[in-house]
Amino acid sequence: MKPDSITIAYLAIGAKRNESFAGLAKVYGEVETIDRVISFAEALDGRFEVVNDRNQFDGCFAYDVAEPLGDWIVDLALQEDDFPSQHRVLSKAEVFIREHMPEAPAISDKEAMDAIQQLLSGQDWSGADDLNRIAEIARATGRTLADIDDEAA
Repeated sequence: MKPDSITIAYLAIGAKRNESFAGLAKVYGEVETIDRVISFAEALDGRFEVVNDRNQFDGCFAYDVAEPLGDWIVDLALQEDDFPSQHRVLSKAEVFIREHMPEAPAISDKEAMDAIQQLLSGQDWSGADDLNRIAEIARATGRTLADIDDEAA
């Protein structure tokens, strides 16, 4: 899955609008900082697709999710002297998404299994990409999957 260019753009916009962006850019460089922030775009698009499988999102994804998430990533990177894990970013993204989907329940186990079956049936598997997508489907059922970084902490 290729990340949406609007997602990339609004993650970057959110990061650049953060008042502390210049301080983080002094540590990592401006290009590296933006690259790190937008590196979450593909996973973010995948999470949105899973969470919004019933098309209940009533906001603008770019303005209401991607942009504030870019801002949040900069704040967290400054607070913790490192960029957050993908798991933390996607968990925060889900908070922003669900703010515009107050009645949206997590998907059922049957819906999750159907989605995984559809993803894997009759196709060459893409390894890590498919595993990330399966993890996102599992998270949409309300399950928590820890990253390696989370377990070490």
